[in-house]
Amino acid sequence: MVQKSAQNSHGFFFVVMFMALVVVGTVVTYFVFLPKSAPKQITLAVLPFSGSESVPEWLKYGLAADIRNELTLSRDVKVIDFQSSVDAFDEGYDFESITGELGASHFVDGNFDELNPDLSGILSVRLINATQAAWKEVWTSAIAVQAGEWEQLRASVARTVREELYDLNTPRELGMVNNANSYHKYLEALHAFHQRADVHALAILNEIPESGLVPYMGLLKHHLSVHQDGYFYEMREMFEATEAQYLLDELKANLRASNDLKEYKEQLENLVSEYPNSTAVSTLADLYLYAGWLRPSKELLVRWAQLRPQSFDVGVRLAHIDFLRNDIPGAMRSLEIAGERSKNLKEAEIMSSSLQIRSEKKRELPFMDELREIVIKNNPSLDVRRIPLPDHYEEFDCDSKIALTITMGRLQNTLDALPCAQRLWVSPPHFTRLTDPNWQAFTSTDEYQAYLEREGYARPNLSDTKPSNVDELFMPRRD
Repeated sequence: MVQKSAQNSHGFFFVVMFMALVVVGTVVTYFVFLPKSAPKQITLAVLPFSGSESVPEWLKYGLAADIRNELTLSRDVKVIDFQSSVDAFDEGYDFESITGELGASHFVDGNFDELNPDLSGILSVRLINATQAAWKEVWTSAIAVQAGEWEQLRASVARTVREELYDLNTPRELGMVNNANSYHKYLEALHAFHQRADVHALAILNEIPESGLVPYMGLLKHHLSVHQDGYFYEMREMFEATEAQYLLDELKANLRASNDLKEYKEQLENLVSEYPNSTAVSTLADLYLYAGWLRPSKELLVRWAQLRPQSFDVGVRLAHIDFLRNDIPGAMRSLEIAGERSKNLKEAEIMSSSLQIRSEKKRELPFMDELREIVIKNNPSLDVRRIPLPDHYEEFDCDSKIALTITMGRLQNTLDALPCAQRLWVSPPHFTRLTDPNWQAFTSTDEYQAYLEREGYARPNLSDTKPSNVDELFMPRRD
């Protein structure tokens, strides 16, 4: 009996040891391989590069912008728009303030240690983890670049950054022009674009022969040609020089031809899932708002706000959705954040005042001349349509004219501004409801119906469908 008991004890001991080894092995495997199988929540910013005065600004800014553009093709990493990085960088903030301003967990920066007259040189690049008080260099390298090889460096740096961040999807790349002169011109144009010198950017692109324009370069040229009146910030942030932008433009063109919103919705959702850093995210948020799906529209805009941390426009759009949901405190919070982002204090003041009035708040606010029509509109004894437009009305862009004149009930002025509108007017202006009589008067005109036909919204057919689960759209996937 004693001998049998001893045998049982040995057997039990080996079972326990085996189970312990299995548990330990599982834990070790988990920690070793988890980073490569389940990417972390990473928000990446690429900052303009630095260097001596002998290094041209177009190379410092343009190369950084193009590296960032290629990184946006990642599914796993949130990539902040370069315009936000430029604005924060040009304010002269230190790096710690910049990452806080952008909400970045990681950033890429670089310094030209050496640049020769033939544009060969040495560029030091580093990837920084800024999630801890003591920043950690994830990767750093001093890269010697031969003359004419900056385009190859862009692809190499983007590939390395993805690998260091454990983005194991099949890498997507922008494509290579393999012409140094054309590529340098493109970097000059990118720099001018992000300095808001759009006419100059287009002039530079026009110097590149058509044979030297790969698709993403041609996209920038096309958009600058279409919007020759200039990009305001909200329009600048709605463009990406990547294949995702090309596919989005193609979807919109197909919609105009088919007027099939249901098919467009499904294709747009697929595009967002494939390119979660692209402007398709914002476009889908607008479509969901048009369909009356306020909650998923807001969820998309929250993500868009993370990708566009300096955007005033996205803050106002979030406030508008809260307004439509009758969450006035939420709208005020969103608008306060938007005001902090705004480069245009007048615009922020107007929006804040408009929301205060339309939510029947009584708190005193300083009103701009542009808003007096809204103030007067609350007084039924006055006819707002008799109030003259602001003296500087002609300085407004077309979309601002439409928003203001709808508010004032100036139907003819609204229709006059419609042909040059840059945003899609299928929903009312901010803090205006679908039941607003001025909006209804505008949308009942033949001119507006023709506009809907051109844009593909003449036969809405979304009533029998539902929005996708937003979280599922952005779930990491493995190729």
